[in-house]
Amino acid sequence: MIVTRVGMDTENAKILKTLSNIGEEKTALQRGLDRMAGVVGQIGGICAVCIAVIMVVMHWYLDGFNGLGDFVLTVAHAITLGLTIFVAAVPEGLPFIIEIITAQNAHKMTRENLLAKNPNKIPEAGNIQLLCTDKTGTITYGKMQPVANYTGDGTNIGFNQDTGGMAVRLLMNNLVLNGRAMLDAGGQIVGGNSTERALFGALGLNHKTVSTIKRENRVLTKTLFDSATKFSATTVKTKSGPRTYVMAAPEIILAHSRFYVDATGATHPLNRATVRRIIVSNARRAMRVIATAYYDGTHKSGEMPNNLVFIGVSALRDDIRPGVADMVTELQGSGVSVMMITGDILETARVIARESKILQSDDDIAITATEFDKMSDAAVKRILPQIRVIARATPHTKLRLVQIAQEMGLCIGMCGDGTNDAPALKGADVGYAMGDSTDVCKEASDIIITDNNFVSIGNSILMGRTFMHNVTGFLRFQLPINFTLAAISILFPLVIGIEALMAVQILIINIVIDSLNSLAFGGEPPRAEYMTEPPAGKNAKLVTGDTIAGVIWTTIAGVFIFTLTLTEPFVAIFGDAAMSARFALIIIMAMLNGFCVRVRGFDIFSGLSKNPMFLIVTFVVFAGLYACVTFGGNVLSLEPLSPVQWLTTAGLALLIVPINFVYKTLR
Repeated sequence: MIVTRVGMDTENAKILKTLSNIGEEKTALQRGLDRMAGVVGQIGGICAVCIAVIMVVMHWYLDGFNGLGDFVLTVAHAITLGLTIFVAAVPEGLPFIIEIITAQNAHKMTRENLLAKNPNKIPEAGNIQLLCTDKTGTITYGKMQPVANYTGDGTNIGFNQDTGGMAVRLLMNNLVLNGRAMLDAGGQIVGGNSTERALFGALGLNHKTVSTIKRENRVLTKTLFDSATKFSATTVKTKSGPRTYVMAAPEIILAHSRFYVDATGATHPLNRATVRRIIVSNARRAMRVIATAYYDGTHKSGEMPNNLVFIGVSALRDDIRPGVADMVTELQGSGVSVMMITGDILETARVIARESKILQSDDDIAITATEFDKMSDAAVKRILPQIRVIARATPHTKLRLVQIAQEMGLCIGMCGDGTNDAPALKGADVGYAMGDSTDVCKEASDIIITDNNFVSIGNSILMGRTFMHNVTGFLRFQLPINFTLAAISILFPLVIGIEALMAVQILIINIVIDSLNSLAFGGEPPRAEYMTEPPAGKNAKLVTGDTIAGVIWTTIAGVFIFTLTLTEPFVAIFGDAAMSARFALIIIMAMLNGFCVRVRGFDIFSGLSKNPMFLIVTFVVFAGLYACVTFGGNVLSLEPLSPVQWLTTAGLALLIVPINFVYKTLR
């Protein structure tokens, strides 16, 4: 071999340079966290200032200030409580739960044949609105089975040289000289693509035959296959002079052929209509077709003469993987448009798309990359929601599709396997690389599909949606606690002139509830119901209107239940232990609310067997609560509760469950 280009002059280096110029945007989750941090921070700051001012004013109004020292102590106490409220208002456990859920989902994905190279894109997968997938090896097995081999007159001569004669011999020459498949030392077929390996095996090529072909046909020039030109050509020196073998897409060979060769080696004028019918007939049966030809003379780079001698067209079948059609139907039902982008001819792509349910109605569009590339961006945008198949696609087609979809505000997932696909994968919101992709392709991707199976892509979308549900579930659990603490810390001093809870108690509630329950919600399992929802999209909000409504409802409920501790029956039961009761009440109420918000329906114990961490955290929190109340003493300003007082507190906290059910019913 002769090295002609190195370093930054190589194609790989140029593509890597292109990748470095493609900026990576923040995901919807990251943007949502930034927005929420600002809003919650402002709310917490306002509450902190309010409580500090109220504490100082109330002390001055009721008792006045006994000198400068009393004033300084009052202000210091007010600031301490205000800062405590500020800390309590901010869900500092959220970054922790993000990391926990990310790690847990990345681990789970490996069991689903998904390698999350960029874990931050796991939640973004749940927002995908347009999923573009390859066909070979993804929708199908990627294992080609040769079915038929036709000469130019439509005769199926098969792949045996005894019956196919010279036409099969010429096919052997073409495959050995143009293809990249070969035999290793043990006689196993390696290298090349699935089509070449399948034909290699069907022709029964062995070391002796391959050696003979190479000895009799000394290679002079070689033009490798290119996804843009879709042909490869090799010029060899034979006894009768130079000859060029061509392997290409059938339509390219057919357009430049004038003759065909039969089994005896004789050439005849070619009837292109006959061959075209063969191609279309096999394509309609989801066959992959590849054509071979030759001409006497040397090959000029980039040119294809119009005097090719047609050798034959080989038909191969690649069956659809089980479960693909069901997954496509499920995704489409959940609002995800599935588009097949393949290098196969349009007829074959249509058949596979119909069998896999990608093409379902007359409104669905299947076009070639040539047609797509000729359209303006505005024209593409008008029909993009209906496009289901793009055949004969090039890497440029994929990259342009990504850019147009993102201009339309769509969240797009793109999969590929070649080095030239890397820019499209890098530019997509979620880039999927096949397990047998090139290294550059994998480097540009976010998630690697180790089994090359479309079903695994669908599973990644479910996990992404599960991720976001777990995060929003934690928010609907945590924010009502924070806002309830802020509200009662303001209302109690303002209305009745006493503190609802001490600063140290608020910090304990915040630390224990916030941190431990991030583990509990992080372990929530995927639920099939998530795939009945429409995708949130590229600009998905972390805190939706439904989440805000739930937080407000629960906060009001929490404040209401908490104010019941001011009633005479409550005061009579608890007496001096009222502070302990209020401390226990808000923790028990929060944990019960956690059971409610983790599921949509009314079965609050649904799926707990798949998330044992939730029960473990609940037990630890209740055990810690009992220890704080019983043994906290003067350090925590708490007094032990009697069994009756514990039952009364628990009964009062249980009110949060029917209140949650009312909200779910109204929703």
